[in-house]
Amino acid sequence: MCVKAASNRFSPLPAVINDTSNLSTNWTAPVAGFLKVNVDGALFSASNSFGLGGLARDANGHLIEAFCLHKPGCVQPSLVEAIGVKEALSWIKTKGWEHVILETDSLVVVQALQSNVVMQSLFGSTITYCRNLLKSLPYVNVCFVKRSANNAAHCLARGACFWLDCIFVGSNVPDAINNAVMADLAILS
Repeated sequence: MCVKAASNRFSPLPAVINDTSNLSTNWTAPVAGFLKVNVDGALFSASNSFGLGGLARDANGHLIEAFCLHKPGCVQPSLVEAIGVKEALSWIKTKGWEHVILETDSLVVVQALQSNVVMQSLFGSTITYCRNLLKSLPYVNVCFVKRSANNAAHCLARGACFWLDCIFVGSNVPDAINNAVMADLAILS
């Protein structure tokens, strides 16, 4: 399920997907000429904080760059996921990447982006910010994927409490992230 910002601001939230059998359980490479960015969030209740992680890969599945952020605050999981998408979209825009598929395992966020319902909440404000970013990124699509297809981003988000606000490229990528990327590549072969 992929979306761009909805064109009808009064459109209702789409129905929950009950049949996810057509969604891949594994990460898939984007088509040539596109990048794929996966993003995820993680809650750290013991420290009243949360982590975000994202990574960009090319059509061969090779890691271009990854990020993780650690933020203070005890927030709802849906807000953490929305903030993750916001950070990923900002990162995409800053990098100047144009043809991008952004994947998240948060169906709630993808559905909220698809709808133009105005939500009076911090979650709603974050979604509105994402929609506005998407208007300036015409070739970026946000897609829902199964959790198992988002494992490398999940590893980054979980590691954000150890790797505070890091950008990873080349030789400074942690082994845990390299292993997750390599596992995805092994499935592609």
